[in-house]
Amino acid sequence: MDLKNSAVFAAYNNVSGISRGSAMSNNAASATKQQSFDFGDMVVDVVSDSTKTIARAEQVGAAALVDNASMEELVEAVNNAEITLKTVVAVRDRVINAYQDIIKMPI
Repeated sequence: MDLKNSAVFAAYNNVSGISRGSAMSNNAASATKQQSFDFGDMVVDVVSDSTKTIARAEQVGAAALVDNASMEELVEAVNNAEITLKTVVAVRDRVINAYQDIIKMPI
């Protein structure tokens, strides 16, 4: 999780530096952009990881039904899926709240 958090902070710093109107030349800006982490790619990676975690829980659950998985594996997979789902819902709620705050801003 630390890698994802550091990537989020790096993406934020990159965007905040651009939004402040930094005086970088086009070449320097493109070099920085190529070296920085793309926020869109991070979102795709997180969604993909979340989907894989939930699919893994489904697979382990099906395997446990036919006695091909231990109870420990099942509990771990279900717990990981539950944490992932709670995280996704919390992020969704934050995005919706941010959107609503933006809508309420005067023009």
